[in-house]
Amino acid sequence: MCETMIALSIFIVKYLFIILKKIDTTAIAFLGASFMILFGIINQEEALYIVYI
Repeated sequence: MCETMIALSIFIVKYLFIILKKIDTTAIAFLGASFMILFGIINQEEALYIVYI
């Protein structure tokens, strides 16, 4: 449950920044993915697998 709330929070904050267009969308996506790995929502292997699909 806690991981779900963290992931949802990252997702919402990421989309708020995309809507506000204060930061480049590529940087926002990179930061969102980095926070997902940092908080243990996904691991590095899963993240790389998603990139190479």
